Amino acid sequence: MRVSLGRQWPLFMNMTWYKPRWWVFGIAVVAHLIIIGGDFWVDAYPENSYDEARYVFYGESIRAGRGMHAPGYEDKPTAYVMPTLPLMIAAIGTESLIPLRIVQLILGGLVAVLVFHLGQTITKQDQIGWLGVFFLMANLAWMQQPLYVLTEPLFIVLLLLATYFMIDRPERWQHMIGIGVTLGLAWLTRGALIGPLMTIYPYLWWRLGFKKMVIVGLVMSAVIMPWIVRNYFAFDTFVATSTQSGNVLAGAYNDIVYENPWGDGWINPDQIYREQVSEALFNDELAYANYQYERGVEWIQNNPEKLPKLFAAHFLGFVRPWFKVARNDIEFLYVFATWFITVPLILYGSWYAVKNRIEAFVLMLLIIGGGFITGIFLFAIPRYRLPFIPYFALLQALAVWQLWLRFPKTRSDTAAAE
Repeated sequence: MRVSLGRQWPLFMNMTWYKPRWWVFGIAVVAHLIIIGGDFWVDAYPENSYDEARYVFYGESIRAGRGMHAPGYEDKPTAYVMPTLPLMIAAIGTESLIPLRIVQLILGGLVAVLVFHLGQTITKQDQIGWLGVFFLMANLAWMQQPLYVLTEPLFIVLLLLATYFMIDRPERWQHMIGIGVTLGLAWLTRGALIGPLMTIYPYLWWRLGFKKMVIVGLVMSAVIMPWIVRNYFAFDTFVATSTQSGNVLAGAYNDIVYENPWGDGWINPDQIYREQVSEALFNDELAYANYQYERGVEWIQNNPEKLPKLFAAHFLGFVRPWFKVARNDIEFLYVFATWFITVPLILYGSWYAVKNRIEAFVLMLLIIGGGFITGIFLFAIPRYRLPFIPYFALLQALAVWQLWLRFPKTRSDTAAAE
């Protein structure tokens, strides 16, 4: 069963679009602030901060007119991370973390609005939109995200917008351009988009045909081309994503991680390879990234019998509860309890969507599947499923709504039989 979307105005042209969405936006923003608490206004990195300082440094470098340069080097360009978030940080300013968090907070509110709109658009039921927002805000890890200056909120907004354009009459040329632009910007935000792209483009081929799929790809390529050209002049070679891939592979596939892969499943490969290379190679970002990549591939080729254990650890890393977000025992218990509720609902919603061939939800499952497969073969921690939390929320909403419709009917049938 394919759910008809009917003839609706595009998302930003519908004059009635804003009416319930302002409520969704306001509720989400207030909920984020309540969950985060006073930490939101503390102008310092949280205790469990991870990549924030790096992104802020790159933003400072861009704002100072130097472009993205490696820490400690005034004239050494870097492509270690994708450029969209550092550019956003540079535009906002780096004198304080508070303005950056406020922008992250606004992005969090937009994610809630997009979840509501997708649920309502796909099913023609406001209830599923509201349920989707409820399950989104029931996820503690997501509700804490505005506290951290990371790529996830921006990436998720872009990915959800691309999803909307793919669902709502993607054959329209405006929406084909929208798909290409949002996917291109998402690519420039997180290289991890490569996993979902492996399932998105086959879907577009099936949905639009080969020629229109190619048009989307050309638009996306045009968006990312400035980054590729910049990297060519910086490194004298093409770098379409970032130089971080070698670091990821070598950090996930080595003897140290194999001994205990059940934690993060990754270590900084400098612990292993820093002393094995010359100072010149270590300071050559691209050459050292290629060296790390080769070491990771070499370990995989030499240890095929060890891969099942690592793949199992990666699987558990993707699906297990994210206890690190818990700041106290109550939050720990909350994360543990909600995990046991959400997983069955996600599975039931997925089964119902596939069984009834609800195309929009199947697309979400394909996007999740692409990210999941990437995590299995590289490495995965609970943070890496953050981009898919809005889809999980909508699948839970679908499951609850269908169960709500089903069980009253079952009770009525039973009463009538008696």
